[in-house]
Amino acid sequence: MELVRKKVKYVSCMAGAFVPRLAGHREYNVINDIPAAQKMIEKWPTEIVFSGFEIGETVMYPSVSVQKDFEYVPAHPIKEAYRFYRGIENEQPTFDMRRLFGEQGYQASAESRQFEDHIGFELLYLALRYSESSNAPSAETLQEIQDFIRKHPLSFINKLNEKANNSCAEHPSSPGYYPALLKLTEGLLLQDAK
Repeated sequence: MELVRKKVKYVSCMAGAFVPRLAGHREYNVINDIPAAQKMIEKWPTEIVFSGFEIGETVMYPSVSVQKDFEYVPAHPIKEAYRFYRGIENEQPTFDMRRLFGEQGYQASAESRQFEDHIGFELLYLALRYSESSNAPSAETLQEIQDFIRKHPLSFINKLNEKANNSCAEHPSSPGYYPALLKLTEGLLLQDAK
């Protein structure tokens, strides 16, 4: 536990519901093992930041993306996970990205309809992280940003670019700038990840 105290500033826990309309909500991340959840909350040695269900449910990941964007392999693990968990016909809450937005104090609303997909959400998050101050980001913030870039957009942008190229080849009348735009985005992300 001493190492945790030294190395972990806080743990972000997606659990609970903290608005009146969700009174009585049975949180999946808690009810599956209530004794373990209680033990973790009681014994964790640093701060715990709870993100309630109401945070993730406000921005939905489109079901059309789950249905179509992972078809480049026969049984993509992400698509199969959605199929077994909730089905691929349902919109999916973007709990992780909403949690990150909340931790940084950023605001996002479903009404703006600006988050059509995860990459849009992730690029907006990066833009906000970079623009929070007029000075260069601290070493810690820069490391967080670089880790985020590697874990999120860089993990799938190559495949997305491949799909855009294939789509342009199959549909010559489609706008051909998407592959170039994705390649530019990938190059900028690679530069920022260094």
